[in-house]
Amino acid sequence: MAPAVFNTDVAEDLGQAGSIPVRLRHPARTRSRPYRSAMQRLPLVDPDDPDADPHARALLGRVQELRGRTLNVYRAVGNHPEVLEGLLQFGAAAYFRNSLTPAQNELAYLGASVANDCHY
Repeated sequence: MAPAVFNTDVAEDLGQAGSIPVRLRHPARTRSRPYRSAMQRLPLVDPDDPDADPHARALLGRVQELRGRTLNVYRAVGNHPEVLEGLLQFGAAAYFRNSLTPAQNELAYLGASVANDCHY
């Protein structure tokens, strides 16, 4: 069963989200009060956009070159190129420059998948 989605304005008015009565979790969508998603969207940096930050474009281009694709999480973090650079350095250290054998790496991935009930 999917978790209930509620309007954040209602949640703020009533206090904690857990105390919202069921009938108020899904307010009617009207023209005067259109439905708003509680989740905000981050703009994704396009590595081919000439107006994008040059440092972010270079980092995302390198990811594309090495991986063959650029995941949206990297494109979202690309809004802050210094953070993206740190994330890429951390990922490289954690996944590639560690003391685990390939078999131990795979065992760690599989163990995490089982622990998190991940089926892919």
